[in-house]
Amino acid sequence: MIYLALFLVSSAGTILFLQLRRAEARLGASAAELAAIHENSPVAHLLIGENLRVQKANRAAARMASQARTEVLEGLFPGAALGCSNACENPDNCSHRTACAPCALRQAVLDTLRHGVCHRAMEVWLPAGQPNARFLLVSTAPVNLNGPKVLLCVQDITVRKQAEESLQEILRELEKALFEKTVLLKEIHHRVKNNLAVISSLLSMRADAAVIPDVRLALEDSQQRVRSIALIHEYLYGSEHLDRIEFSEYAHRLVQELQGMFFPAGSLVSVTVEAEPIAVGVHRAMPCALILNELVMNAFKHAFPGGRAGKVRIVFRESEPGVLELAVEDNGVGCIPSPGRQSLGLRIVDILVKQLDGTLHRESAGGTRVVLRFVEHCLLQSSLHVS
Repeated sequence: MIYLALFLVSSAGTILFLQLRRAEARLGASAAELAAIHENSPVAHLLIGENLRVQKANRAAARMASQARTEVLEGLFPGAALGCSNACENPDNCSHRTACAPCALRQAVLDTLRHGVCHRAMEVWLPAGQPNARFLLVSTAPVNLNGPKVLLCVQDITVRKQAEESLQEILRELEKALFEKTVLLKEIHHRVKNNLAVISSLLSMRADAAVIPDVRLALEDSQQRVRSIALIHEYLYGSEHLDRIEFSEYAHRLVQELQGMFFPAGSLVSVTVEAEPIAVGVHRAMPCALILNELVMNAFKHAFPGGRAGKVRIVFRESEPGVLELAVEDNGVGCIPSPGRQSLGLRIVDILVKQLDGTLHRESAGGTRVVLRFVEHCLLQSSLHVS
């Protein structure tokens, strides 16, 4: 029985010994694995002690400090270990110069060491000799290894920051060039508007001097056509977008001016404009504006002879996706010129419809209704809403 007990004790001891050896082997393998990760990490790792000195560093930290061995960094302050030119002048007096008082790197390490605060991806600038500078991305974490310490993780982002600064400089130059071109384009629109205003005034003077009624009427119509074009440039000059206009605003303004020309205050003719807030490209807005001018003038001049009462309705909308519809209708006498005897205004409308690659439909039943439809490929819903 004694021998059996001794044998069992010996076997248990052997098993326990083997288990301990296996645990030590696993622990050693884990330590070796962690050491390999630490040494081969692309991020610089520095273990900082309570005296703010580097106790351990990996190879990435040595490369960042342009050193061949990690042992060279041990005992240095973090700034000196990372190549700060101020600290390198006197490594034993790091962070005590006047210029170093607000050192973000030192403050981050102290904050973590004293208060346990973790810093994540904090950008730090370090002087590295004029005119150079080193930009670092710093993270800190408190660790307790035989006393409080700080794990300092550092990435050099100098190249990235220089690229960002170069990009910002390019963007500033582009913004400056864009501003100058925008001012130039606005000035062009302003001068075109002024020149058209001069032409409109000359036509007005010539119309006032005309003794033949048809000549006076033709000159006045031409003056209004010029005015409708000038109004486009006026909107472009006052807009922040030079490639499109808010057509609903334009329609309200143009119709209001025409109404004031043809119908005095207290007129029996009511005019309504129902325009959706759609911005139209300037290359399409110009012919569309002239068509609107001709159709509204035609309704105002011919639909209500003898001062009779009536209604004129102007509608501008997106009838289907990508298709714009401009309709001018009245409940007047309902006259449509016969083929071959169209007025100059309606001949102009037909030419402009072809320019838009659109269609024009006319009908007369209890009045006159003319509908223009054309495709606009770059429709932009405006943020403005016209009541």
